[in-house]
Amino acid sequence: MLQQEIQEFLSYLESVKQYSTHTTNGYRRDLTKLSKYLVNENIQDWKSVNEHEVRTFVNSERRRGLSPRSIQRLLSSCRTFFEFLLTEGQIQLSPAQNISSPKLAQLLPKAMDADLVQRLLDFKAKGMIEVRDKALAELLYSSGLRLSEICKLNMEDLDTKERTCVVTGKGNKTRIVPIGSKALEAIKSWNVVRK
Repeated sequence: MLQQEIQEFLSYLESVKQYSTHTTNGYRRDLTKLSKYLVNENIQDWKSVNEHEVRTFVNSERRRGLSPRSIQRLLSSCRTFFEFLLTEGQIQLSPAQNISSPKLAQLLPKAMDADLVQRLLDFKAKGMIEVRDKALAELLYSSGLRLSEICKLNMEDLDTKERTCVVTGKGNKTRIVPIGSKALEAIKSWNVVRK
């Protein structure tokens, strides 16, 4: 009985929503897990599923070692499926609507190793594009500018004598940033090549 509605839902995703096979297979896996759990709990139809069963199912998957990201995807599959059943008039209330997803850890970007940066920047630029790219990379590394800030820079913003550049950052705030000697050399090379 449970599988029939799952199949109807998957057909809906494929034909009406035009989801890819990969996406529908993800839904199939998640909902098959849910239906197996419910059958083991002697629940034979979707009207009998309540919030407690869904919470217990999610917690059992968490205890099995499912990652927070996978739990989020599982809950998303369940919510979407129950919303479909609600729209089709097969249930009166979604048992997954009040279950919150686990928070994901905010991972900070890792700083690049100085030796790796040196190897990346230590190349002989050949041709106009490589000279330009080396100048940009050296400027990024030596000044700590954001990519969006470098994109807004003009040659007039650079003061080679003072070894600084005027940068317009977030909120249109202007600041003066020092430029490293290697970045200045690369910029001068770029100036020579582009003329």
